[in-house]
Amino acid sequence: MQQLDFRCPRCSAIIKAPESLEGETSDCPKCNAEIERWPAPLNRPAPKRQPPQVQSAAQPNVWFYMVGDKQRGPISEAQLKALAESGTLRPTDLVWREGMPQWVAAAWLPGLFPQQPAAQPPAVLPQAQVAILPPERPAEVGYAPERETKECPFCSEVVSIRAKRCPVCGETIDVAMRAAEEAQRRAEEARDEAREARREARKPQRVIHHHRPQCPHALHLLLTIFTLGVWLPIWIIHAIVVEAS
Repeated sequence: MQQLDFRCPRCSAIIKAPESLEGETSDCPKCNAEIERWPAPLNRPAPKRQPPQVQSAAQPNVWFYMVGDKQRGPISEAQLKALAESGTLRPTDLVWREGMPQWVAAAWLPGLFPQQPAAQPPAVLPQAQVAILPPERPAEVGYAPERETKECPFCSEVVSIRAKRCPVCGETIDVAMRAAEEAQRRAEEARDEAREARREARKPQRVIHHHRPQCPHALHLLLTIFTLGVWLPIWIIHAIVVEAS
């Protein structure tokens, strides 16, 4: 089976998968995120949207619908309404039944969706309007294609518009996420500084004791006796100096 390139709408990774993946619900093998409806493959040319061939012309209520560029059906009108109520069929998906000259957006069918605009456009979309719309998006009147990519402000690489982190340079490009990371970094630095301050406070402090010098009177007394009083003036001078200090 031919493997086509699909872009994950969550992480923008390119994966190889069969064509049947389009419109299905499955997990991305790269980021493990659940993708509700896989978009059209990147490397498949859009086929011409032609009304399907209905075997019996006596069944005007048999409907067909498109998921991307993949045709689904036939289904009854009741089944079509059930798909719309469950959200499987979106207002921008194309629908067709026998007798209609062209595919139309499901939002144009009166009563198919709970909320309809007050004034509906014509039920049939002219062929000229269908031709000018991008093949990967359903036919809509006044459709303006959304930007799918943006430029990384750090490395100038083109990334997905939904990417929060640049896959090339690894920088966070989502403003809210980057602000949260910066706040977390500052909080961690403050915790490290407080931890270092507590560690310094727990270190034993070196206390220097200053002892006041004292005069050795006993020694001076012995010297005075041995010198028969000659050492007495020295004793007196030493005692005065010690007291002065």
